[in-house]
Amino acid sequence: MKTKLLLVLALFTGTIVFGQTIEAKYEFGTNGDLTDASGNGRTLTKMGSALKTFVTDNDSNVESAFDAQDATGEYLVATGYKGIAGNGARTVAAWINLRAGTNRRTIASWGVNASGQMFNVMIEVGKIRVEGGTSSLLSAGTVPNSSWHHVAVTFDPNDNGGQLSSCKMYIDGVLQVEGSNYNGTTVLNTDTATNDVRIGEAVYGTGHFYRGELNDVVIYSGALTNTEIATLAGVTVTAPVANFSVSNTSPSEGEMVEFTDASTGDAATSWTWDFGSADAVGDRTAQNPVVSYPTAGAYTVTLTASNAGGSDDEVKTDYITVSAGSGTGDLQAHYNFDGNTNDASSYGRNLTVTGSFVPSYEADANANASSALTTSGVYADHLITGYPGIGAGNARSVTAWFKTTGTGREPIVSCGIDAPGKMFNVMIDNGVPRIEGGTSSLKTSDTGLNDGTWHHIAVTFDPNDGDKLANCKIYVDGALSTNEADAGTSYNSETVVINTDITTNFLKVASTVYSTYAFDGALDDVRMYSNALTAGEVTSVYNRQTLSVKGNVEVSTISVYPTRISRLLNVKAKTNNALGVEVYNMLGRLVIEKVINQNETALDVSALATGLYIVKVTSGVQASTVKVIKQ
Repeated sequence: MKTKLLLVLALFTGTIVFGQTIEAKYEFGTNGDLTDASGNGRTLTKMGSALKTFVTDNDSNVESAFDAQDATGEYLVATGYKGIAGNGARTVAAWINLRAGTNRRTIASWGVNASGQMFNVMIEVGKIRVEGGTSSLLSAGTVPNSSWHHVAVTFDPNDNGGQLSSCKMYIDGVLQVEGSNYNGTTVLNTDTATNDVRIGEAVYGTGHFYRGELNDVVIYSGALTNTEIATLAGVTVTAPVANFSVSNTSPSEGEMVEFTDASTGDAATSWTWDFGSADAVGDRTAQNPVVSYPTAGAYTVTLTASNAGGSDDEVKTDYITVSAGSGTGDLQAHYNFDGNTNDASSYGRNLTVTGSFVPSYEADANANASSALTTSGVYADHLITGYPGIGAGNARSVTAWFKTTGTGREPIVSCGIDAPGKMFNVMIDNGVPRIEGGTSSLKTSDTGLNDGTWHHIAVTFDPNDGDKLANCKIYVDGALSTNEADAGTSYNSETVVINTDITTNFLKVASTVYSTYAFDGALDDVRMYSNALTAGEVTSVYNRQTLSVKGNVEVSTISVYPTRISRLLNVKAKTNNALGVEVYNMLGRLVIEKVINQNETALDVSALATGLYIVKVTSGVQASTVKVIKQ
């Protein structure tokens, strides 16, 4: 017991270790001691009829480790102690010596088996397994059988919204890469009203008993750091030797480049990148970031790789040479989804698909087959480009066709970061247009846009109208909507200044740059402009007409208005030719056909049913096709 006593004296005074409170600590002292060494009196009780035996521990102290029986129903209970509640920070640490077998071996478990309400630390086929209730997380690394090893799991609710996947897993003091997860986005809210903490078996009691030897099982009400975990594991960590590679050292402006950490020595646990350009877009703390450079030039890249033993820098001078792009004009991105995710603008900012999503396509609002994207509704299935979007308080417009029955937030376009004024998201929230600016939102008086039919949205922002989120204009189906005041469900829109960050994340389509929102339905003709479209230009985009490179409508000799009609549709040509008017429903059926021997008319369409129609007008050699809504 001498070695263990020295360790205890070195690490804590009372029940505080590394500044964190020890809630329970089981050292399994000499000859079957099940008392709680934390001083909190949470002594373990034997469950089952088999004799509990004790063996030599990892510090060679005899009869100072618990030898769990290989049988269901044989475990230990901390009677009266129900674990860390809700989303409280926590650490579970233990020394383990596994015997062969493939079942889940529970180290510590509490809560109930419901979404987010359980917390189990287990070993499954050598991998650390953390269960959150209908969710699980596995380490990539494994723990060998038949020898002592230290394992630990930490959870900090401030990491990634308190999701299960934010848990950190350690083997012998080394932070592990996540191997896989199931419902890893589940937010932890652990139940402590039902079951007492179990050691050696899961609270849902399905035979996931521990198989092997356990020692120094500790529960902390705080998330220990990498250095503190390494100290518990008794390992000496030296600084890594930083190094990295890149997928392409000669990209063009806006092209995505993959950086890969190639550091050697003891594994790094954190990474800090300097991409050589303040406006480079990419996660500067990721291990393997994806980066794009918006401006041509030569850039020096620096990686600082760190762990509990220190840090090291790798500097590569003029490593990335970015060539000028070829795009021109205000149309910055345009996704028609005509059987692909390519960008139809001059910039060529094609979307890249992430996750397991395989894009599929359906008929668009004009009944053209395979001409609209069918989204998955899954957050991990990002559609992303190396283009970050419109930054700072610059003018912009986002337009899109959408179809959804979703009752939550259905994001169409998202860029920036989730901080006041730093984000710009266009979405539909339970059938209502919603623009998010980072800790702020703006809605309109429209409702029912989640009716499973096609609708068009256009959002414009002109800083000359004011710099607040509330100064955005929102058009639905070609018509300007009424913005909701902050007294409604909008908030902070009248005070938050648009100052979108474009140095961190890439523009996403069908998902957000934050949280877990994803569009569930179909999208088509998604565009982003670097100017604020006028009402007439929005109407032209709504009618799928092309805007010139300066953002102006191409000259047309034919006018059709309004786009929302109840009785009269006005048709006018600048020539003296007769007008030919054809009206088609969305099934492609001709419902009105007229020839008018003059260059202007008001066509009575009151007999048409409510819905979307295509109006084709010819005047001499000129022709125009416009979509209108019969109200």
